[in-house]
Amino acid sequence: MQVIIISLFLNVHESADVPVLTCCYRLNVQSVVNKLRELHYMLYAVKPLLLFIAESWLNMNTPTGCLDPESCFHVLRCDRKACRGGGMCVFVHKSLQAVQIYVTDNYKELELLCFDLLCSSKKLCFFCAYRPPSIDRNAHLHLDL
Repeated sequence: MQVIIISLFLNVHESADVPVLTCCYRLNVQSVVNKLRELHYMLYAVKPLLLFIAESWLNMNTPTGCLDPESCFHVLRCDRKACRGGGMCVFVHKSLQAVQIYVTDNYKELELLCFDLLCSSKKLCFFCAYRPPSIDRNAHLHLDL
C-alpha cells in the first residue's frame, strides 16, 4: 500500500485566526475491501480530515457503510462500472462540508472524482484522477477542464 501525505493549511472554522494544519493522505490500495482493517485504522486512529484512495476496486455491490461503519466521513465514490479494478473514493471528515461534482461523459476515458470543499468563506476544488493502464499516455491532453 503506497501512502502519500499531503499537508494543507486550511482555516476550517470562521472564528479561527490561525490556519489549522490538516494532513491529507493518498493511498493506492488495489482493493480496499480486502484491506478494511487497515482502512479503519487510517480512519479512526490516524484520523485524517481527507483520505484519497486510488484503485479502490469498489463496485455497486459494495455498501458504503462497510467502508465507514462509524459514519465519521462523507464517502465520495467513483466506482468502475465495466470491469474489475480501478475506481477511486475520498473520505471527507464530517466536520468539513464537501459537495461532489459530477463530471460529464467527455472525460469517461479517465476516472475522475471531483468535489468542492467549503471552508468558512473559501471554496477549494479537488480533482482526483486515475488513468487506467489501458488508456494511452496522452490521456492528459483530454483534460480541458
